[in-house]
Amino acid sequence: FILWLAQILFYVIFLYFESYLIIKTIILIQVLLGVISSGKQIRAFKKQNEKIRYLSFHDEMTGLHNRRYFENKLEDLDDPKRHKPSVIIADINNLKVINDNHGHKKGDEYIKSAANLLKSELREKDIISRIGGDEFAIILPETNKEECKKIITRIKEKAKKHPEKYFSIAFGYIYDSSKYQSLEAMINAADRKMYHNKKSR
Repeated sequence: FILWLAQILFYVIFLYFESYLIIKTIILIQVLLGVISSGKQIRAFKKQNEKIRYLSFHDEMTGLHNRRYFENKLEDLDDPKRHKPSVIIADINNLKVINDNHGHKKGDEYIKSAANLLKSELREKDIISRIGGDEFAIILPETNKEECKKIITRIKEKAKKHPEKYFSIAFGYIYDSSKYQSLEAMINAADRKMYHNKKSR
């Protein structure tokens, strides 16, 4: 009888500890899964924040800086004590015709191509932004008239070699900062020159 009772007691204790271990194992697995899930959520959150931060100052289509960045940069550079840079406004010719005849996908290709072309001919210190649908603004720090013209000439020559027959870019630029009270006034003047050149083609 004592042996039988001991066997029953052993079996009960075994079941108790086995159940306890199973429960502990389940809890441990749940905790580990929670940690893994939390880690993934944190990484996803960080990645999303980085994307939001990037897009707040970059144009998603071209990867260039956007209008917000450009306007912030104008404020930083618009210091009466500093020499004002040269500025260029560039605009793709006939983009509406391209969109109407070949679709917006083709138009987007033109925009990306123009962005890459412009950026490839600029110096590291130059600042380029996409400020509108097919319009780009370029700030050339410490750049005189001759240097400004050389950069535009290089861009025009490269545009002529573009595989798309009708691809071209109109420019307006200002290099004589002494005539203008602010960088914004220079940008507006360059913009007017660009539209004048566009219409006179």
